[in-house]
Amino acid sequence: MGKSKITGIGFFEKYLTIWVALFMVVGVLIGKFLPGIPDLLGRFE
Repeated sequence: MGKSKITGIGFFEKYLTIWVALFMVVGVLIGKFLPGIPDLLGRFE
């Protein structure tokens, strides 16, 4: 039987709230300053 290594949460999970907030801000800025991007992505719906 092998020993399983118990690890804590990783870097991504540890700062998940910061990642979400950061990418929300990036999304809003893209929508404001690059209005062609949301229009382009909207064509795929």
